[in-house]
Amino acid sequence: MTIEIIIIVAVIAVFIILARRLPDIIKKPVSGSTLNNTLRASHDFWKEEKDNLKGKNNFEIGDMYFEKGDYKNAEKHYIKAASENPDNAKIYNRLGIIYLEQKNYRDAKDAFSELLKFDDKKASRHINYGLACLNLRNYDEAIVSFEKAVKLDPKNQKYQDLLNDAKSKKRLFEKK
Repeated sequence: MTIEIIIIVAVIAVFIILARRLPDIIKKPVSGSTLNNTLRASHDFWKEEKDNLKGKNNFEIGDMYFEKGDYKNAEKHYIKAASENPDNAKIYNRLGIIYLEQKNYRDAKDAFSELLKFDDKKASRHINYGLACLNLRNYDEAIVSFEKAVKLDPKNQKYQDLLNDAKSKKRLFEKK
């Protein structure tokens, strides 16, 4: 009986909290002029957005979306850009970063792997590849990649810390 009362009180409390958090738009109707202003602002926004894209290639459009944090649209344009210009290392780097942000580590690894075919002289490229491998629990590849990054930029403590972290995770994994 006591448990049932506690459950009922908890359910009522949840409903009260939800009712307080309902947006004001549900509580008061939107007037016609407010709705028109909202639609007009939305139309103006998309017209301006379309004007910003005129004359830009897929990579530039992808960059615009990337900088806004709109990774879905950025990815779409970077993929188109990669099909148009498959030798552009920056495209694969941006795709890899997007996939890391989305926690899509398999695609991130593939993108960074492709990137390293074109540009393996920057430590950050190896770090990104290593991060994808580390999150896939592919510790050997992550360690090799982090070691390359440390070799390219030995003064960067963050890179050394990532290498040490990968080595300790590998040791823990092997003990299991």
